[in-house]
Amino acid sequence: MNDNFIDEENEGHIQSNRKKHYNQLLSTCQKVSIGCLSICGLTIFILSFFIPSFVENMINGKVPDQVILTESNSGLWAKLPGDSQVDLMRVLTVYEPTNLLDVIFRGQKPQFIEHEKVYSLIQVQEFTNRTYSEDGKEVTSNRYVTFQEKNAEEGTKEYSVVNPGLFGSWYLGTHLPQPKLTWMTIGQVMQNLQEQLVLNIYYQGFHYQFVKDETSCNALLKMINDEQKRKDMFYDHFMGLGNPDTMENWVRLGLEGHNFGPAGQLLRDYFDLNQELVNDIRKAISEQIKAINVSAMANSYHCNPYGQEPDQKKYKYDCDGKYFTALQWQSSGISANPPPGLGILPTDSVNFTNNTLHDYIEIAYYYKGGEFEADYGDQTFDLDWAYQFLNRNYDYPVGGYMKDENILQHKGNVEFIYEVGAKFDKSKNLEDLKPIQERFQIKSLELAHVVYRWVQQMGFNFSYRKNLGGKLEHGGIGLFASESIYYHFRNVSEYLLPYLLSSEMIFKQKWKDCKTMFKSSIGSIDDKQAESICKSMGYQLNVNHFMTIQQLCTFGVYGAQLQEFGKQHSLTQNQIFEICSEKGSTDQSFQEAFQVVHAELKQKYNCQYTHCSKQEIAIKQFARCEITLNPPPSLTKQKSIHYWNKKQFPRPFEYGYFMTEYKDIFTREPPQMTDFQAKKLLHFKGIFNPLAITSAFIYEKNHPTFYLKFIDIYQVREYEHITQYLRFAAIQGVMGGLATTRTPKELFFGYSEPLGEELKNNDPAGNGDPSTNSWVMLGDPNMTIDDSYNYPQVLYTGKDNLTMTRYLKSMNRYDYAIYNYSYFDGNKTFTKWENPWNEKEYITSSTDGITFKPFLEKEDMIRLYVPQLYRVLELKSTSSGPKIHGLDTIHFELSMDNLNIDPKYNNQWNGTINMEKPFNAPAVVSLPHFYQSQSNLSDLVTIVNKDGHVITANDYDKIYANIEKYSGAPLQAVIQFMISMKIQKDELFVNVKEDMVLPLITLYNSGNFTEKGVKANFGELKTGLSTINWGWYLVMTVGIIMILGAVLIVVIAKYKKQKVESVISEL
Repeated sequence: MNDNFIDEENEGHIQSNRKKHYNQLLSTCQKVSIGCLSICGLTIFILSFFIPSFVENMINGKVPDQVILTESNSGLWAKLPGDSQVDLMRVLTVYEPTNLLDVIFRGQKPQFIEHEKVYSLIQVQEFTNRTYSEDGKEVTSNRYVTFQEKNAEEGTKEYSVVNPGLFGSWYLGTHLPQPKLTWMTIGQVMQNLQEQLVLNIYYQGFHYQFVKDETSCNALLKMINDEQKRKDMFYDHFMGLGNPDTMENWVRLGLEGHNFGPAGQLLRDYFDLNQELVNDIRKAISEQIKAINVSAMANSYHCNPYGQEPDQKKYKYDCDGKYFTALQWQSSGISANPPPGLGILPTDSVNFTNNTLHDYIEIAYYYKGGEFEADYGDQTFDLDWAYQFLNRNYDYPVGGYMKDENILQHKGNVEFIYEVGAKFDKSKNLEDLKPIQERFQIKSLELAHVVYRWVQQMGFNFSYRKNLGGKLEHGGIGLFASESIYYHFRNVSEYLLPYLLSSEMIFKQKWKDCKTMFKSSIGSIDDKQAESICKSMGYQLNVNHFMTIQQLCTFGVYGAQLQEFGKQHSLTQNQIFEICSEKGSTDQSFQEAFQVVHAELKQKYNCQYTHCSKQEIAIKQFARCEITLNPPPSLTKQKSIHYWNKKQFPRPFEYGYFMTEYKDIFTREPPQMTDFQAKKLLHFKGIFNPLAITSAFIYEKNHPTFYLKFIDIYQVREYEHITQYLRFAAIQGVMGGLATTRTPKELFFGYSEPLGEELKNNDPAGNGDPSTNSWVMLGDPNMTIDDSYNYPQVLYTGKDNLTMTRYLKSMNRYDYAIYNYSYFDGNKTFTKWENPWNEKEYITSSTDGITFKPFLEKEDMIRLYVPQLYRVLELKSTSSGPKIHGLDTIHFELSMDNLNIDPKYNNQWNGTINMEKPFNAPAVVSLPHFYQSQSNLSDLVTIVNKDGHVITANDYDKIYANIEKYSGAPLQAVIQFMISMKIQKDELFVNVKEDMVLPLITLYNSGNFTEKGVKANFGELKTGLSTINWGWYLVMTVGIIMILGAVLIVVIAKYKKQKVESVISEL
């Protein structure tokens, strides 16, 4: 038993020793492994928390090198695409109106078809001539921008759009500064007076002395054998010799001095006369005018008769328009002192004998009434002074302007008179008018006062009859409508009858081709001559052949055009004669064929004489569209001549067309206008006269007692018929129509507006203004290097203050938004700069949008200056942006609070920018489709796509930028805005129910970093951000794994220990 006990004890010692030995062995390995893994794992785990901060500090350290504007990285910030490889795009969307005339005259809701993104351009930009300040904190450069067409062919397609030229013209016409309106009015009146006074004097003498009745007219027209024609030539309401309102053309005939002048051709056509009779009449009238010239002018007005030799002159002044204008203005010396023996009654004003002037008041007549004190006494204006004051020097160089700075027709002088006069209006002290007296060398302050008040009344009462309740809008309609109607009527007169004749000649197919026609019509012509003619005119017969022949024969067989034609094609005089002779050498002569057609047209249209005259046909077309509604067999029936020739007549304009198409807008159906009424209307006493048109609107509403006085002019029983037509004529004529057909390329880069060109090129002493901007541009110009010198800007580089990186210090030399315009001072045109807003819009804490300050936070607000809008726009962060090419962004959007109604910006609706000043037109800018405008603008118009589905605003219409926060780079940005034209109820747009805007285009501007650009410029940033985002997770994971490894070793060791103990125990 003891032995067993001893054996068991020994065995226990043996197991204990084995266990101890094994534990010692495990303990050494475990401790080494556990220690290493624990210490390293814990160290790595702790270090993983410092890696993002470390890497971010490295990124932050590199940001300044990338974002601060230096010459070394100029390829990144000063050139686009440049090293940044940013795609800058401009995309144009246009809106096609479908019912504008119905909007204007029927009050309908405007409708537009959207043609989306029809024209794309790539913007290339560079800051040239870069210079840095000594401390490196600022860089000055010139902004040089060009564009490359991405789809050039699409840019040349034509679209109908709202006509900015019309709205610009109307805006200018109704917002003219009073001095400019006065200057233009006086210039135009003086030009007219210089012509009209001479004609008026001749006319009165001629009328009272030679054609006071039908008997005296018969004596003058004794060469006319047809007694009825002589009677017609005396009484006709449109061209009659005995009609005071139409005799002017006969006087012009007598003054023309040659046989082929326009006045003679007009009378020849109208009364169906041959050239020989016109020549005889001209000579008879000319002889009688010469007699009047000597007796009336030289003896009564103390001036030298026209055409007198220098050694025969005994007076200081010649009997011309300049002298008569000064004499009448200074003392009513013409009208108050008529030549004796002519039966002319004296009057105080030419307005009493020539009502085309509609209340023009000479200063001598004006001086007799008004506010002037009785103690002004008998002071008078000197004739010599008046002559110098009213008449400018015409001998300035071509392309230059007058330099007579002490005359009335000088724009700067009129502005000076208003400026000085404004001080007098406040003080009522005549001494304040001394600068006017001294500049113009006026005899007294009292007369300076008279001059100032006379200038004022010309600007107010004469130009738009303010004293009778007239408005500037009435004057604008008068100006535009009168010119439109006269221009179109003249064009129809010259075009329509020759077109009818030519169309019928082709229709009758008398000749098969050009050579056959000339060989059959001119008996002796040879093949070579016929070939020469047809080669120049075209071999296949068309309307143009016969239009050309009629034009050649306008001035008869001895006309210069026909003679030159004969010379070009080696024709003899006999051959030339046969082209225009009523009886050629063959039975197929041109003129004989024309006579057949003439006879048919006379019968069809019931013309007065053997031939329809050009004016007669034009009158019928104007009054009732009789010609196009009842055409000869060769032509198709149309509502207007516009549909026969859209190029020459871009829009319908006839009175008859308007009354037919818009009769539903009247309370009473308009009566059909007769030829007689049209003849009374189409005259310088009628609607060719802007002041007569202005009067029509005044008498319609405010002066019904004048109705009978003016019914003889307007020839209507209801004024609304004529006034509504006059609105239509103004719109459809020189203003260019409510819509215009333009290409996207023209809309973006610009095009010339005809009315602007006319004003720009007209005489500055008349109604011209050389500073008129005739260029309509809704995008940006393709600059030249020289152009870029006009666009300097200064940027902060960000040195020592990264927050100011790329902030603007100035643009175009100003630290606030500024626009430029041309200004004419009377001598020269120069550029002026002006603030477009009621307060300055400072740009110094904003960027140009190419980049923003670095290290952006979501709480930040970025400020963007948009030069096209002259506004600084604030964008706020709304959320995290999308990941762009592997980089995270912050999403910024335009805060619509920027566009709320604000007196500073004078905007009428929320969500809009008023661009009237810089555009010089009623332009309104908004986000596309009035996105988030918080106004009713979107309810006032309907926009549909090409499929007819209504388009409403959505998030695609917003302005936004997705910006990488470390660099401040906008990896993706969109600035888009819609340009519209404001229309409001006024005298032109009288049927418009409420103010609204009409969409014109949307400009979509985008800037996007390409994947290649991000990789090239942000590769290290992406690596660093990847380290921040993923590297520290990896390192931390390694540390955790190592710690877990140590723990695992301990667990395994314990497990194995238990297992060993179990085995030993079993032994």
